[in-house]
Amino acid sequence: MPGLLAIARRKPVLLVIDDVWNAAQLGPFLPAAAHAQLLVTTRRPSIVRGTTI
Repeated sequence: MPGLLAIARRKPVLLVIDDVWNAAQLGPFLPAAAHAQLLVTTRRPSIVRGTTI
């Protein structure tokens, strides 16, 4: 996702990552987390419990 990361570096971005079923699905978005706000929805609280990005 180099294009997404480039956009996040230039301007404020809110990434909505919907319906995450496992932690591996979040991996591609983590590099952008330093430059953007992430909103993650999931039905499995254990995926994001204790997570700070």
